[in-house]
Amino acid sequence: MPYCINCGAQIPAGALYCPNCGRAVVESATSSQSSQSPAPTASPVFDLSHSELENLAKDHSAQEHWISRLIAFVIDWIIVIAAVFILEFIVAVAILGPRLATAAVGVPAVFFGISLASVLGTLALLFYFTFAEWLYGRSFGKDLFQLRVVVVDGSKLDFGKALIRNISKIFWVLLLLDVFCGLIVKSRRGQKYSDYVANTNVIKLQLSPSEVVSSQGNKS
Repeated sequence: MPYCINCGAQIPAGALYCPNCGRAVVESATSSQSSQSPAPTASPVFDLSHSELENLAKDHSAQEHWISRLIAFVIDWIIVIAAVFILEFIVAVAILGPRLATAAVGVPAVFFGISLASVLGTLALLFYFTFAEWLYGRSFGKDLFQLRVVVVDGSKLDFGKALIRNISKIFWVLLLLDVFCGLIVKSRRGQKYSDYVANTNVIKLQLSPSEVVSSQGNKS
């Protein structure tokens, strides 16, 4: 079985990329065929001897990972909710026009608008995360932190798995339970419970030195 030249993790047969760091298998498998030396120690993401909650108490990398996940989610949440409110306001102005500013229509409209935006925002979040991760493997917020959603066995992420891992986002209590259950179960690093069910994970994309130089050059 080949090993990833970037992180040392085992690459399952037929995998499209390393399930640990996300490097393309085409690059990794070619170089590993000629290597006869023992595989390097795998990343802690494969260490299932402790729950993620235990890792968070003592592992700085685990803390950084979940903080990055949280900030990325907040960024995505702000973008989606802001877009929903803007679209709702445009529709309200188009329908109500000048009446929107009157007290008789304005006050009820505000409460109705907030309630409607809450429902639409929830559906928009589910739609946004599911399709973004299914099509691109990451949302905008995740991309800022070089985070990728992958399938643990290295296969391509399909729509069903993307939906399963994001279904808890329909209600914030479910999302908190999803994260908490993932933390107390002895699963792979970064997995919510829905990730455990869908066999998916969120990883930090590891770039090679040449890719780092290239990405810095593109930003300058």
